[in-house]
Amino acid sequence: MKTRQTSSISIIVLFIAFMICSFSGLYGQNKEDQKLAGFLIVVESNKDEVKLIGKYGCAWKELTFKFSGKEDSKTVDQFGMTTLTEAIAKKDPKPSFIFTIQRTDKGFGFVCIQGALWRELSFGFPKEGCHQPISENGMEEYDTRQ
Repeated sequence: MKTRQTSSISIIVLFIAFMICSFSGLYGQNKEDQKLAGFLIVVESNKDEVKLIGKYGCAWKELTFKFSGKEDSKTVDQFGMTTLTEAIAKKDPKPSFIFTIQRTDKGFGFVCIQGALWRELSFGFPKEGCHQPISENGMEEYDTRQ
């Protein structure tokens, strides 16, 4: 009787271990397939506009946006200002990163479409303005030498 219970428990444990390994392998494969862009952008913002300064990984040096309202959204890729439809459709050369910027109640929201580990970033309106570097990994520490 105990041998039968031990065999049943062993089979269940092996099945669970097999399932965990199978699912973790699929998850890891998706992460490896994701290509990171390798960029550094300094975001400067105040209540009226957002300025992006491309430090590396961008074909542009500086972009400035003014927003007419919360529904107004801007799209940026490594080549500059674009539309979401155009950025996704580009084939040669294909942009390494794409994100959108939208005004929110408390500041600005960024949503990454491709090329970065982060999905969303948000920036507020400090009195002195925002000066925040971002990369494919998310928010970075501000280095005055940049």
